[in-house]
Amino acid sequence: MGAMLGEGGMGRVYAARDRLKGEDVAIKVLRQDLQFSKAATDRFLTEAKVSCNLSHPNIVRVHDVGISGGTYYLSMERLKGHTLRQQMDEYRREKRAFRIAEVTDIARQLIDALRYAHRYIIHRDIKPENIWLAEDGTLKLMDFGIARAFSNSQLTQTGMVLGTAYYMSPEQRIGAKEIDWRTDQYALGVVLYELFAGMLPMGAVQPIDTIRRDLPKRHANALMRAMAVLPEDRFQSLND
Repeated sequence: MGAMLGEGGMGRVYAARDRLKGEDVAIKVLRQDLQFSKAATDRFLTEAKVSCNLSHPNIVRVHDVGISGGTYYLSMERLKGHTLRQQMDEYRREKRAFRIAEVTDIARQLIDALRYAHRYIIHRDIKPENIWLAEDGTLKLMDFGIARAFSNSQLTQTGMVLGTAYYMSPEQRIGAKEIDWRTDQYALGVVLYELFAGMLPMGAVQPIDTIRRDLPKRHANALMRAMAVLPEDRFQSLND
């Protein structure tokens, strides 16, 4: 393995070369202190199994999963670019706002990825850190570590709250038994709100068109509806 590309709560990602395929890959390795945690290894393997079965241009491609020397790892396509969070931080330093066209393009690609993924799973942890922007402008949704397959509800224990709090839907925060694809819609709305407003929607949420007066009313209404407290008040399909 080569240089470390990044790290998160579950493990580290390293640059590597797949000699058989003749291509650069990234190797995600589970943290050493988590190797003996069944919850951690289950989550890691869930990500690998789910991701290996997903094939979409806006979802990071996972090639393989295995154990080597007692260490859990998965190999995936090596991406060049940066996370959406890094882009947001750069814009903030430059005191620069995201243009409507930029956010619309990000939204379109995320919706395409989710429309495909929701045939199989709910992501449950959509946030700027899990969204990759490739150098050619292609967006890639990453980290299906806490995704729940529609066919296997036992992957998530009742009452277990997983995900990043600011982006979690109300039903996910309280650990509701029934959580469906609309929890991802809520998180998507929060990400888009943050892109437009430059801040997270907290407390008494200010309507987005009072912050971004250049935003068409139709866009503003759609964004606020996606973040409705009750799932039934959100859009009933991503096509909508």
